[in-house]
Amino acid sequence: MKTKLLKKEEYSLGGLLFLPEDFKDAPLIIYLHGAGERGQNEEHLYKHGIPKLIREGREFPAIILCPQCPAEFVWNNVVRELKTMIDKVVEEYSVSPDRISITGSSMGGFGTFEMALTYTAFFAAAA
Repeated sequence: MKTKLLKKEEYSLGGLLFLPEDFKDAPLIIYLHGAGERGQNEEHLYKHGIPKLIREGREFPAIILCPQCPAEFVWNNVVRELKTMIDKVVEEYSVSPDRISITGSSMGGFGTFEMALTYTAFFAAAA
């Protein structure tokens, strides 16, 4: 998978984007990390979950968006910024609206439910 560093200035939040070799018609999975990975150091994103699996060599047939929550916030405080970032990735990579899923661990789980409740018709799945 190809890794792209996302800058806050361009995407409203910083983070990582993982692209499979052929991402045409690929679904989008958004992974929200836990509280220990907040801040501006993208290396922290590799501690757990999907980014860790990718670093270990796991391939996914999906575009994986891993935003990074600012240190002074929790996901529930940045839902608009997160949605702006997701919308930009969806447009940039022509993701089909019915193929967008969101998941997270720990604090990211709370953020997942907040996003699903705030944007009730947007996600195909939330876990």
